[in-house]
Amino acid sequence: MDYWYMVLTLNVFFKLQKKLVRLILHKRYNAHTDPLLKSLNSLKIEDIFKLKALQFHFKNKNSMTPEYFNDFFDHQVLQHNYNTRFKHKPILPLPNKVPVKTALDTTLLAY
Repeated sequence: MDYWYMVLTLNVFFKLQKKLVRLILHKRYNAHTDPLLKSLNSLKIEDIFKLKALQFHFKNKNSMTPEYFNDFFDHQVLQHNYNTRFKHKPILPLPNKVPVKTALDTTLLAY
């Protein structure tokens, strides 16, 4: 799935969630939704997405996912051995490039 397509889709769902929360609680069209979501004990769509992504990464790193996902991330242990202030700062793993077939039968590199 293309990154920008995912961002745009999340944005559509985020706006829809805001409209639904205002509608459910009978609030004005421009009411802030953070306190409304808090009163409902609910998370924003983007927070749910981040939570699920972190849960997946945790499971993947601890070999709790199917074998298909074993090479999904490049896990780096150390950035470098030099004595700098960022020596122990963790490096976020990046997904490997995976060829994806599109509807036009062209191969793209998806991240």
